[in-house]
Amino acid sequence: MIKFESLASSSAGCAYKVSAGGSSLLIDAGLPFREILKAFKFRLTADCRGALISHEHQDHARCIPDILKSGIKAYASAPAWSALRDRVPRVCQFFHNAVEIKSHTSYWLGDWHVLPFDAVHDGSGGCLGFMIGHTSEKGSLVYLTDSAYSKHKFEGVAILAIECNHSTAILKRNVHLGVVDIERAKRTMRTHMSLERLLKMLAANDLSKVEEIHLLHLSNENSNEEEFKRAVTRATGIPTFVAAARSH
Repeated sequence: MIKFESLASSSAGCAYKVSAGGSSLLIDAGLPFREILKAFKFRLTADCRGALISHEHQDHARCIPDILKSGIKAYASAPAWSALRDRVPRVCQFFHNAVEIKSHTSYWLGDWHVLPFDAVHDGSGGCLGFMIGHTSEKGSLVYLTDSAYSKHKFEGVAILAIECNHSTAILKRNVHLGVVDIERAKRTMRTHMSLERLLKMLAANDLSKVEEIHLLHLSNENSNEEEFKRAVTRATGIPTFVAAARSH
């Protein structure tokens, strides 16, 4: 089975490693480059077939210039690349390693098959999720984060790595207590997936082949790790893991 590993998963930075058949992919690059090199045992250029970037926000694209400079090709939407060129001039120096991708178009990255799809976020070009397969493995991995809900249903999924950012009840309580500003709360609900929406999404999909669920991008203030894990496990009967804000 494909192996999914969280390197970091929070608003401070997100990065994930996917491995199978002796090769790997990086999904999002919201960490300092040195930390990503360490997570790949300093074999990034040898083992990594590419970096998939969901959108241009800093917590998902922090070290893109270093990724490109290293010779690793990075894949993102045209609007995301445009925003990154404007915000991070160093990107332009190594743009020959930047690849524009479109939702609902298939791509091969060596022995990896990647199908991007639209997420529901507020980046300049929205946000992409990814359905990922490997030639040596049955079943695929679905990665979806920074999305208010899922537009899509999925089949043949072995690993589901998906955002569970907040609980509506906790968020509303924090607004009432003055812990969270009302405008921030509104944006959170528009652009990030709640536990309640995730449970509805899971109920709408065929999970018969899913072997692991990974909950990503939990909010510091508006989530409860143990409660979320119990709720998803109880609803699905599938082993569920919560991605730590930072791996150690």
